[in-house]
Amino acid sequence: MEGASDSSTQQAKLSEEEQKDPQINPPENLVNTTSLLKAEAQQASEVVDEVVAKVYDWAVDLMKKEQLRLDGLGVKPIDLQVIDMSVLIEGKKKQINRVIFNSEIDFTKVTQILISQSIACSFRPGYQYVNVVCYISGKDIPIIFPYVYKTRIRSQAGKNNLKHWILINKQFQEAYHLVQSYETIK
Repeated sequence: MEGASDSSTQQAKLSEEEQKDPQINPPENLVNTTSLLKAEAQQASEVVDEVVAKVYDWAVDLMKKEQLRLDGLGVKPIDLQVIDMSVLIEGKKKQINRVIFNSEIDFTKVTQILISQSIACSFRPGYQYVNVVCYISGKDIPIIFPYVYKTRIRSQAGKNNLKHWILINKQFQEAYHLVQSYETIK
């Protein structure tokens, strides 16, 4: 797993419309992973819901395997249910990974983000998977969640370096985190 240190946390703001329902009229620079999978499945004449379910089941299975591995090392992370994941594109190259959880956790208290090596999705070319583990101030137990993203959304947007994160709880409270550096942990 690669270690990532988080040194600055700040609140990000949602529009009033997003606070009511983040799926309604997302900004043009917000690329939703589920929507991308559905659009690509439709273009390939595949059954859309089956593609999304297959990717979801695959990601959750990989996360559960990582949970078991960590459990064997004495770390017992709690898995969080992801409601939505998307990438927000700012400017020409900055990609912000945005995740909404079915949780009341205050994500402004995240002190460290660990990101695993990415795994290519063999049945959906262009998609990658990572395990994300977050440590929270005042809590002994880390949280873990699966994250699936498209490696290149637009040719001009560059590759997602997984350094920028917006984590949102079910009260739509956002926390922005910047991963300053990566370290390889063996």
